Amino acid sequence: MRAPYVHEAYRAATTGLQAGAAAVVLLWLLELFGATFTSPWGTFACASTLGALVALKARARRLPAAGRGVLVTGCDSGFGLALARRLQELGCVVFAGCLQAANGDGAVELRRLPRVHVLQLDVTDDKQVEEARIFVEENLPVNGLWGVVNNAGIFVCSPIEWALPKDVQRLFDVNALGPLRVSKAFLPLLRQTRGRLVNVTSVSGRAVSGPGMGVYGMSKFAAEALTDYLRVEQRRFGVHVAVIEPGNFAAATSIVQAEALRAALVAGWGSLSDAARAAYGADGPDAVLKAFMDLLAAPTTHSLNVSPVVAAIEDALLSCWPAPRYVPADLEFTLLAWISTHCPEWLFEKIFV
Repeated sequence: MRAPYVHEAYRAATTGLQAGAAAVVLLWLLELFGATFTSPWGTFACASTLGALVALKARARRLPAAGRGVLVTGCDSGFGLALARRLQELGCVVFAGCLQAANGDGAVELRRLPRVHVLQLDVTDDKQVEEARIFVEENLPVNGLWGVVNNAGIFVCSPIEWALPKDVQRLFDVNALGPLRVSKAFLPLLRQTRGRLVNVTSVSGRAVSGPGMGVYGMSKFAAEALTDYLRVEQRRFGVHVAVIEPGNFAAATSIVQAEALRAALVAGWGSLSDAARAAYGADGPDAVLKAFMDLLAAPTTHSLNVSPVVAAIEDALLSCWPAPRYVPADLEFTLLAWISTHCPEWLFEKIFV
């Protein structure tokens, strides 16, 4: 799993190349008016290097975390639990939304920490979202609500043709409409501080990423669109909106449960016609589940360490120069995300699908 500094170096290099290209264009325009300069390649190299160094210095700057309120959904386990711990260590006041706030293991652990408020928060429940908003508003720290992290999510493994409508509806209710509900409720508070909104999606929200990922990918594509439009709409108010696209961290979180996945696959298989089942083959559910679990277990694509994701969210919340998009993933998934948006579909699908 790549270290956070690789992402910073990539952004700095990109900024440097943009600065170099801009310098060459400016040089060409000035030469139209009779000015003479040295080689354009030298200008490009100097401007690129300077731009990259300035970008690296700017990237290193962090806002003070102490006294800033941050709401995080999905803190029962995985990314949310680790992020709540980290933000508390930095001095933030954390509002940790949990699905099992009464006696869940994550909630019990977080209650022991200073500056952490554990909230009952099912992101599909309008009443709970509103109650969370009221609690946060009544318990704001001195620096107000600085950040909201939409992290809560669920997973369903199913080829699209097999998917049961109720499973797809539940998936969208949590993964796409959940962030929408929470964002609508808390944006007024974020505008007061010109704060940060961070949505955790997936590499599967940008690229076809594996067997049985279709309906999950649909919900994450929707969350990506939500994030991109919110970024544009909220820019005028000074609210920065970022998306986090993790790679394969299933082994480090509780989002994938093999028995539950198989039960859903078998139910979807049972909804197919005889002709459809014959087309897929008699071992349909087991074949899909095996291919999916093999992908998750591949040593080149999975990680037991969630720190790259936590570091990316921390950067999105506290960097003086946050990125609009972060891809905390291994090299394979990073290339998958990049190539999917830069190559022809036929080439991408030939290589990765």
